[in-house]
Amino acid sequence: MPEHWTDAIDDDAVRAVVGDDTFRRGAEYARAGRVQRLTGSGGGALLGEVRGSGNTVYSTLVTPFAPRPGNPRRWTSRCSCPVASDCKHAVAVLVAARTGAVGAADEATPAAGWEERVGDLVRPAPEPAREP
Repeated sequence: MPEHWTDAIDDDAVRAVVGDDTFRRGAEYARAGRVQRLTGSGGGALLGEVRGSGNTVYSTLVTPFAPRPGNPRRWTSRCSCPVASDCKHAVAVLVAARTGAVGAADEATPAAGWEERVGDLVRPAPEPAREP
Protein backbone atom coordinates (compact mmCIF):
# COMPACT_ATOMS: atom_id res chain seq x y z
CA MET A 1 0.00 0.00 0.00
CA PRO A 2 1.45 3.43 -0.93
CA GLU A 3 2.52 5.77 1.87
CA HIS A 4 1.00 8.79 0.17
CA TRP A 5 -1.50 9.16 -2.67
CA THR A 6 1.22 10.52 -4.94
CA ASP A 7 3.09 7.20 -4.70
CA ALA A 8 0.22 5.54 -6.56
CA ILE A 9 0.57 7.91 -9.53
CA ASP A 10 3.41 6.90 -11.80
CA ASP A 11 5.11 9.01 -14.46
CA ASP A 12 3.00 7.53 -17.25
CA ALA A 13 -0.22 8.55 -15.49
CA VAL A 14 1.01 12.12 -15.09
CA ARG A 15 2.31 12.19 -18.69
CA ALA A 16 -1.13 11.03 -19.92
CA VAL A 17 -2.70 14.15 -18.40
CA VAL A 18 -0.14 16.83 -19.25
CA GLY A 19 1.70 15.46 -22.30
CA ASP A 20 5.32 14.51 -22.87
CA ASP A 21 6.83 18.00 -23.08
CA THR A 22 5.12 19.38 -19.98
CA PHE A 23 6.01 16.23 -18.06
CA ARG A 24 9.67 16.44 -19.09
CA ARG A 25 9.93 20.11 -18.16
CA GLY A 26 8.17 19.62 -14.81
CA ALA A 27 10.35 16.62 -13.91
CA GLU A 28 13.44 18.71 -14.75
CA TYR A 29 12.15 21.44 -12.41
CA ALA A 30 11.78 18.89 -9.61
CA ARG A 31 15.27 17.47 -10.19
CA ALA A 32 16.75 20.98 -10.25
CA GLY A 33 15.27 21.74 -6.82
CA ARG A 34 12.84 24.37 -8.11
CA VAL A 35 10.12 23.13 -5.74
CA GLN A 36 11.10 25.33 -2.85
CA ARG A 37 8.34 24.54 -0.41
CA LEU A 38 5.96 21.64 -0.29
CA THR A 39 3.28 21.16 2.31
CA GLY A 40 0.42 18.72 2.57
CA SER A 41 -2.93 19.02 4.25
CA GLY A 42 -4.80 16.39 6.19
CA GLY A 43 -7.02 15.89 3.13
CA GLY A 44 -4.07 15.03 0.97
CA ALA A 45 -3.78 18.25 -1.02
CA LEU A 46 -0.28 19.45 -1.77
CA LEU A 47 0.70 23.11 -1.87
CA GLY A 48 4.01 23.90 -3.46
CA GLU A 49 6.04 26.96 -4.28
CA VAL A 50 7.85 26.39 -7.56
CA ARG A 51 10.49 28.74 -8.96
CA GLY A 52 9.72 29.08 -12.64
CA SER A 53 11.67 30.64 -15.45
CA GLY A 54 12.83 34.13 -14.71
CA ASN A 55 12.86 33.21 -10.98
CA THR A 56 9.15 33.92 -10.63
CA VAL A 57 7.74 31.80 -7.80
CA TYR A 58 4.37 30.18 -8.50
CA SER A 59 1.95 28.77 -5.94
CA THR A 60 0.71 25.38 -7.08
CA LEU A 61 -2.06 23.30 -5.52
CA VAL A 62 -2.38 19.63 -6.44
CA THR A 63 -5.32 17.66 -5.05
CA PRO A 64 -6.23 14.00 -5.33
CA PHE A 65 -9.57 12.62 -6.36
CA ALA A 66 -10.99 9.20 -7.04
CA PRO A 67 -10.92 8.12 -10.68
CA ARG A 68 -14.24 7.89 -12.49
CA PRO A 69 -15.24 5.20 -15.01
CA GLY A 70 -13.63 6.04 -18.33
CA ASN A 71 -11.44 8.70 -16.70
CA PRO A 72 -8.52 7.27 -14.74
CA ARG A 73 -7.21 10.70 -13.76
CA ARG A 74 -6.36 10.78 -10.04
CA TRP A 75 -5.37 14.41 -9.45
CA THR A 76 -6.16 17.96 -10.42
CA SER A 77 -4.15 21.15 -10.11
CA ARG A 78 -4.36 24.92 -9.92
CA CYS A 79 -1.38 27.19 -10.38
CA SER A 80 -0.71 30.91 -10.26
CA CYS A 81 1.23 30.64 -13.54
CA PRO A 82 -0.33 31.75 -16.85
CA VAL A 83 -1.21 28.14 -17.78
CA ALA A 84 -3.26 27.87 -14.55
CA SER A 85 -3.59 24.05 -14.39
CA ASP A 86 -1.93 20.83 -15.53
CA CYS A 87 1.31 22.77 -15.96
CA LYS A 88 4.98 21.95 -15.47
CA HIS A 89 4.77 23.40 -11.95
CA ALA A 90 2.09 20.87 -11.00
CA VAL A 91 4.26 18.09 -12.43
CA ALA A 92 7.21 19.37 -10.40
CA VAL A 93 5.09 19.28 -7.23
CA LEU A 94 3.95 15.71 -7.93
CA VAL A 95 7.47 14.49 -8.73
CA ALA A 96 8.96 16.28 -5.72
CA ALA A 97 6.32 14.76 -3.43
CA ARG A 98 7.25 11.27 -4.64
CA THR A 99 11.01 11.76 -4.62
CA GLY A 100 11.52 14.20 -1.75
CA ALA A 101 13.32 16.62 -4.10
CA VAL A 102 12.30 19.84 -2.39
CA GLY A 103 14.84 22.60 -2.80
CA ALA A 104 17.62 20.01 -2.61
CA ALA A 105 19.55 21.03 -5.69
CA ASP A 106 20.28 24.40 -7.24
CA GLU A 107 21.21 25.98 -3.90
CA ALA A 108 23.32 28.56 -5.70
CA THR A 109 20.10 30.42 -6.55
CA PRO A 110 17.93 30.28 -3.42
CA ALA A 111 14.30 31.33 -3.29
CA ALA A 112 13.77 35.02 -3.27
CA GLY A 113 12.63 36.47 0.04
CA TRP A 114 9.44 38.43 0.30
CA GLU A 115 11.41 41.65 -0.07
CA GLU A 116 12.63 40.58 -3.50
CA ARG A 117 9.20 39.37 -4.58
CA VAL A 118 7.60 42.73 -3.93
CA GLY A 119 10.67 44.75 -4.91
CA ASP A 120 9.37 45.49 -8.38
CA LEU A 121 6.09 46.72 -6.93
CA VAL A 122 7.58 49.06 -4.35
CA ARG A 123 9.84 51.84 -5.48
CA PRO A 124 11.87 53.93 -3.05
CA ALA A 125 10.62 57.44 -2.47
CA PRO A 126 12.65 60.07 -4.30
CA GLU A 127 15.15 62.03 -2.27
CA PRO A 128 13.76 65.42 -1.22
CA ALA A 129 15.31 68.37 -3.03
CA ARG A 130 18.03 69.99 -0.94
CA GLU A 131 18.40 73.72 -0.57
CA PRO A 132 21.74 75.06 -1.90
